[in-house]
Amino acid sequence: MRSLVLEKNFKTKEVEIHFFKNSKPQIYSKLIYYVKLFNIESKRPRGSKKSQAKYLNNHIDRLQTFFNDNLEFYHYFRRGATTFDKQYFLRGQADIRLHSDAFHFFTDEQFSTSHDSTVVCVLKCVFENS
Repeated sequence: MRSLVLEKNFKTKEVEIHFFKNSKPQIYSKLIYYVKLFNIESKRPRGSKKSQAKYLNNHIDRLQTFFNDNLEFYHYFRRGATTFDKQYFLRGQADIRLHSDAFHFFTDEQFSTSHDSTVVCVLKCVFENS
């Protein structure tokens, strides 16, 4: 997908915004979900139910912190707003005042925008809760 995007590019800014706001996060969120699930389960303590509950509650607390830190953007995305789409979903528009991505180590400036990974985390949580 990355190679195709870099090779063909986008015909319009609107198509690029749609890709980084909707298409890429749908796929990327599944990758992040399964990586996180594997990491959580592979490090899950083998001890008592109490120690396992504490471990899992710690991960839930981290998730809650992520949502609290990104609450404004979460509401922007979930209500279908478009006002800041050019800043959030066009490449090369990164703004250091915006919240950083939780999975910044996967970021590729030619194949990422300032907030496409944040959408991924929102969608990942949807998969976790379904």
